[in-house]
Amino acid sequence: MAKAQSLFYEIKKLKKMKKEQQQEEKWTETKNKLKNKFALLSENDLINDIEKQDVIIGRLQKVLGKSKEEIEKIISEF
Repeated sequence: MAKAQSLFYEIKKLKKMKKEQQQEEKWTETKNKLKNKFALLSENDLINDIEKQDVIIGRLQKVLGKSKEEIEKIISEF
């Protein structure tokens, strides 16, 4: 029984790691598209912190001079 629980825990952990990796890959793709579309964006403007997406949007608003809704629309188009 303990082996089954340990195996279940390891599978769950691996799935979580894979999901995080996929999210990071998606962000890298989006970040590159944003940098291509808006050359004035720096790497610091696009530092990813999944839990602080509002911070990223705020930085983009400031740098690009666009509203939150405009930024969210641009990102969703990628």
